[in-house]
Amino acid sequence: RKNKLAFNNAKSIKKDNSSDMVIIDRKRQMIKIKEIIENHENIETRQGLVIELIFDDSIYHTVTNDGTTYKSKAIILAPGTFFDSIIFWGSYCIAAGRPGEIASKRLLRNLIKTGFEFVEAKVYSGPRIDGRTLDLNKYIRNKESHKLNIIPEGKETSELYVAGVMTANSEEEQLKTLREIKGLENVIITRPGYGIKYNVLSPLQINKNLESKIFPGLFFCGRINGLSEYESTAAQGYLAGVNAFNKI
Repeated sequence: RKNKLAFNNAKSIKKDNSSDMVIIDRKRQMIKIKEIIENHENIETRQGLVIELIFDDSIYHTVTNDGTTYKSKAIILAPGTFFDSIIFWGSYCIAAGRPGEIASKRLLRNLIKTGFEFVEAKVYSGPRIDGRTLDLNKYIRNKESHKLNIIPEGKETSELYVAGVMTANSEEEQLKTLREIKGLENVIITRPGYGIKYNVLSPLQINKNLESKIFPGLFFCGRINGLSEYESTAAQGYLAGVNAFNKI
């Protein structure tokens, strides 16, 4: 498949006059959402590693690893890829939900002890590359080729995310694959792609409004329900929020 791959940078590398141009700064987007949440008059935020959920007389007690307990009538559980998760590429393997971020083990054990069942799932992330090492003059378009999206990580960095190369091969193998693509012959990987092995909720344990069939007021959304696309996980987060609000 040498030189049979093409990358599609039309919506991610630079602006032009096309009407469908979309430039997304991932880091600025996260900061902006955080700002909106923290400045909402009806929302209070706390951060902590949750290790246990206790359901007692229609009240949930959420316990964090520093011993703090929060009481609530409803909970939305959205642990993403962090339930007893392992990231790996090539021969490298470490307990984490993303590079540099710890996995959640105690909460998973607590939920299993409570009666919930989980199954193993895997997802893959593409490599990050140095945008200064691209040769866009060699950009090609081939209807039969496998198109890639090269997505900026942010305005303050030249690092780009290669969407479409989902791999857990060694960094050497990933580099070899990328350099077989026209325009990427001299590319440099800043962070290799990787796989994540994690736990998701076994099906049929929640009802259509994303609420536990056994524990009223406990809602699940996103990857814990086996979803993988950003749009569908975001939609479930919205629905879980609306349903949890209506519950209380």
